[in-house]
This record gives sequence, C-alpha cells and structure tokens, in this order.
Amino acid sequence: MMTSSNGAASGGSRLPLLIASTLLSLAACVSTTSAKTYPFVGSWECEGVRYDFTATGYSDGTSSRTYLKVSKTDRAYLLQFENGPPIVLVPGTSTGMAMVIGQGFIQDCRPL
Repeated sequence: MMTSSNGAASGGSRLPLLIASTLLSLAACVSTTSAKTYPFVGSWECEGVRYDFTATGYSDGTSSRTYLKVSKTDRAYLLQFENGPPIVLVPGTSTGMAMVIGQGFIQDCRPL
C-alpha cells in the first residue's frame, strides 16, 4: 500500500484510480494547447525526486521524455508520450502541484 507525503494510505482507495481515469477520459474532449509557458514549467520536488518540466518535455534526473501531446482541462494538464504511461499534472494544490502517473500513482510536488 502506498502512502502520500502526509502519511495517508492511498493504495486501498479507489479515488486515485477514479481521478486518473476520469482525467484521461476527458482528454478526448479537450483542446491541445500550443507550446507555450505552462504553469508546470520549472523544477519540482515530487516525493523526493526532482523533475524538470519544460514546454516540450521533462527530465527526472535519470531519463528524459518529450511530450507527444499536451492537453488541458479546467485545471489539469494531460501529458502524452510516444511510449509509456501518460502523466496528469494539476497545478495549484496546497503543496504546489499534484502529479498522477498512469492509472493512479499520485505524487505531491513542491516548486524548487
């Protein structure tokens, strides 16, 4: 079972999976945004790992990935890649940003 940075159990809850699948389902209904300055661009610490997001891709210190497509809903950004799971970023949380990888691995991120 996973725990969030505040110690709450997240592995047994269906809420993260529901959030991720809902956001991924919305991707078909949202517009693709142009390569501009997104609110998530910059350096973030997410559960002990540094992520550097740019307008075209990101790096986690061990690998880099280029976005195939960036879609925006009301508050969330869906980052899609050629290979691998999508990432959903939700800027503006109490910690700074939430990151959902694939089908529900949620990380709290704070700006560096």
